[in-house]
Amino acid sequence: MRPLSRLARLAPPPAIREAACQALAKIAPPDAEEVLAGALEDPVAGVRFSAAQGLGNLAKVGDKTIAALVSRVQDENKGVRQAAAAALARLGGADAARKMADRLKVGAEMEPAARNALWAAVKALVDRSTSPDLAQDLGDRFFARE
Repeated sequence: MRPLSRLARLAPPPAIREAACQALAKIAPPDAEEVLAGALEDPVAGVRFSAAQGLGNLAKVGDKTIAALVSRVQDENKGVRQAAAAALARLGGADAARKMADRLKVGAEMEPAARNALWAAVKALVDRSTSPDLAQDLGDRFFARE
């Protein structure tokens, strides 16, 4: 295990785990995805935030990482929710857009900044989508025509 990867996972002070996640995101070693995805489960919001941002900086991630990011759009911390949405805007696909759209239903996401991040992410994914039915599906979800 590389030293930064080890710090991102095991360093006792949260500030060191957070800094290690930020560094991993910038240099993107081969094990960055695994380490950053694991850091999404850290008990400290700043570490989860840095991990989500870091994942968004990677060129591509696997389905398990996308699922982990999708789960973070419901994080207790609004910054983590925003960072996860921003990462998904770059990395996600139609399924991620649908799951984020569910968070945009009335009463699901009350924080304005997090709602804006979700809207921006969903729009980016729809614009980039090759699925002709995604926009219609999302419209059905928003207007309860399921």
